[in-house]
Amino acid sequence: MTAPEWQPIETAPRDGTRILLYRPLADRTNDNPIDIKRGVPRDNTCWEETIPPGMDATNYTDGACKATHWMPLPEPPKVGAGATVHQWICPRCKVDRFKEDCKGDRATCPMVATVHNTN
Repeated sequence: MTAPEWQPIETAPRDGTRILLYRPLADRTNDNPIDIKRGVPRDNTCWEETIPPGMDATNYTDGACKATHWMPLPEPPKVGAGATVHQWICPRCKVDRFKEDCKGDRATCPMVATVHNTN
């Protein structure tokens, strides 16, 4: 199995797919330099202090200013009996937000983090 590699942000999917992003100046806004976000089809722009020299303010993610690289998320580990499984369940839509989007209004989604034991 080949490990995913960092790719230029210009090649990132823009269809809502969750991806791993690298943002070299994220510390300027007290954010993590590596984060999971979605690639989106619209430009969300960026704060000036997060834009590396030579780059413009375009931002095709759902909140990661200014990502320079991306890679696909790895497959989650297989879980066996007695393993802990983390979910982020929307009580209204009943979907696991780790796996898919809420079916309602994302701005008012009442999500709840839950942990389940597979025993």
